[in-house]
Amino acid sequence: MAPIVSVIASIASAEANQTAFAQRQRNNGIINIDLWENSFDSFAIARREDCPACVQHNFEYLDGVRSGTMTANLCGRNALQVNPGKGHVVNLQALAERLQSIGKVSVNEYLARVEVDTYELTVFPDGRAIIKGTDDTTVARSTYAKYIGS
Repeated sequence: MAPIVSVIASIASAEANQTAFAQRQRNNGIINIDLWENSFDSFAIARREDCPACVQHNFEYLDGVRSGTMTANLCGRNALQVNPGKGHVVNLQALAERLQSIGKVSVNEYLARVEVDTYELTVFPDGRAIIKGTDDTTVARSTYAKYIGS
C-alpha cells in the first residue's frame, strides 16, 4: 500500500528530530504498522551482549569487508561481476599495458576494458571486474585470476 511510505517517512523524521534536539533516545525496538487493519504496535527488543552489530558495532557488509572473492550474476547480460573484496587496488594503466599484446585494450581513469579470447573484461580501480561472455562462476573467477591476478 502506497501510504506506508509516508507513514515510515513521518516516523523516521520524528525520530530524527527527537534525537537531534535531545528530547529522548531513539526507538530501539521494532515498530509494526498494519495499515489495512489500522494497527500500530511497538516492541522493545533486548540487546544480546554478544551481538556483533548492536554491541561491537561491526557492520561488515555495510563496511564492504568480505572474506574471499565474491561473484554476482548480472541478469540477462551473460556476465558476472567478480569482486576480490576490500583492500584491492588495480593500477589500470599498468594492467592495460600488460594486456595490450593479447587483446584490444582501452583505458581511462575509471576503468580498463580488455577484449581477450571470447570475453570482455571491464576492470575498476578497486579490483572489481565485469566478465562478459560467461555466466559460469568458475570460468569468471579463473578468467579474472588469469588476466588480472588474484
